[in-house]
Amino acid sequence: MNLSDNNFELNFFEQVAKHNLERFHSECIVWAMNYSSVMLNNFIRSVAKDLGDQEIVDAKAYCEKHSIDILLSYKLGSQHYFIHIENKVKANEHYVKVNPDKLQGSFKEKIDKNIVMSQTQYYYLKDKTTIVNNLVSDREPKWQYIYLVPAICDKKQQNIWNNEFTKIKNPWETISYFSIINCMPDDNELNKSKNSITGNIIFNAYKNYLKTNFSVKGNNTVYQVKIKNDGISTRSINNALDPNINSTLLEKYSLRLHFKSIKEQLEEFQKSLKRGYQVKFLTDTGNNGGFLLEVFTTAILNNHSSNIFTRKGSIAFRIGFQFEQNKNDKGRFKLFFADKEYNHGLIAKEDKKSYHNALHNINSNNIDHNKGILQKIFPKELLVKKKYQTNKDGNIKFNGSTSKSFCSYSVNGFTFNDRNHFEKIFKDELKALDDVLSNNYFETLLNEKFN
Repeated sequence: MNLSDNNFELNFFEQVAKHNLERFHSECIVWAMNYSSVMLNNFIRSVAKDLGDQEIVDAKAYCEKHSIDILLSYKLGSQHYFIHIENKVKANEHYVKVNPDKLQGSFKEKIDKNIVMSQTQYYYLKDKTTIVNNLVSDREPKWQYIYLVPAICDKKQQNIWNNEFTKIKNPWETISYFSIINCMPDDNELNKSKNSITGNIIFNAYKNYLKTNFSVKGNNTVYQVKIKNDGISTRSINNALDPNINSTLLEKYSLRLHFKSIKEQLEEFQKSLKRGYQVKFLTDTGNNGGFLLEVFTTAILNNHSSNIFTRKGSIAFRIGFQFEQNKNDKGRFKLFFADKEYNHGLIAKEDKKSYHNALHNINSNNIDHNKGILQKIFPKELLVKKKYQTNKDGNIKFNGSTSKSFCSYSVNGFTFNDRNHFEKIFKDELKALDDVLSNNYFETLLNEKFN
C-alpha cells in the first residue's frame, strides 16, 4: 500500500479520528512538533510576543499535560515560557462549576463557590503550581494562551470570557488550523533535518490531510472563511449534514461562522424592538451534527398558585423563534414556549394536559378568553404563518411537551436561499411578535393562565 496515496490519507485519518477528534489532532500536532523542531520553532515564532531574534531553546510540546490539550514549553535565555493551547476543532467550549480552592491564590477570595465560568476563563485562573513544579526548576514562567479553531474569518476572539469575574482583559488569542499548516516544513526542509523515511511519510501525510480539511486552494491568508450572502443556505447545510457527501471540516465550520455572524446581526436588530431579546446559537444538536439558532424574550411568573408546576415561587418563561436542522432536508422553524432554564420535571405529570391547554386549548371554540397563550399570540399575520404545520381539520398543529416544558408551532421542511433571506425571516417574525408582546402582554398572559 502506498502511504502517500491521498485516498489512504483521508480514510486512515478519518477512521482513527472519528471517536475523539480533538484528542486525535492534539496528539498528532504534538507528535509533529516534537518530530520536527523546525515546525515547533516556526509555530512559537508565529505566536510568541516580543520574541525578536532571540534563540529558542529547550522547546518541547506536551499533550494532555495536567488537562491542557497542548502545552508548549521553551526558554529564552534564563526565562521559561509556556503556551497553553486549547484545541476546539469540533466541540463547543463548555462551562464549568468552579471550586475557588483550585484557583490561583489571588483569585480564591474573589470568586464565589460553585460559580459557573467558561473553560478558558477557568483554565486561566486555575492554580498552576503543579505544572510549574513538574517542568520548571528555576524562576516563575510566563504564560501565553491560544484558542485553536478550524477557521477564522476575522480577528475577533472566539472563546467565552466574562470580564465581570476578574476585570481582566481576555488573554486568549484565537488562531486557526491554517496557522498550524503554515508552520509545517516542506519536503526538502523536512528531509534535511530528518532521515526517518517512515516518520517523514507520516508527517507529510498528516500535513496533506490538514490541507485538505482546513484550507481552501488558492487562499493563502489566515482567513480561510469569508462571510458572504451565499455562504449559507439550506443547500449548504444539507451538504454538511449528508453522510454521503465528504464535506471537509472547514466547510462545516464555515457554516458555524456564518450562523455566528447572523447571531450578531440579530443581537443588534433586537435593540430596536420594544422588549429585550436574547439570541443563542448552538451546534452539534443531533447525532449527525446540526445547528440551532433561537431568539426569545423572557417574563417572570411570580408567586403562582397553579398546581401545574412541581415547585412554587417565581418561574421564568421564554417565548420566541427557533431554527433547527440536524438532518438532510429536515430544517424546522418554530414559534416556541418553554421555561427559561429548560428543567426536567417542572410540569407535574398529572397536570400536563392543563399545561398544554394553557398554551393551546383545542376546545376554545374560537372564543378569545378560552384560547391558550400561543393561540392568543399567534393570530398576528406572520411571514411564514401559512406554512406552519396543520392538522387534518386545517387548524394549526400544536406540538406539546414530553419530558420538559418546550411546546411549539412548527414549519417543517423549512428552507432558505441565502443569508439575507434567513435574516429577513427572523427579523420580520420577531418584529411581528414584538408588536404583540408590547405593553407587558406576555406577563399578563402568564398570570392569566397560571394564577
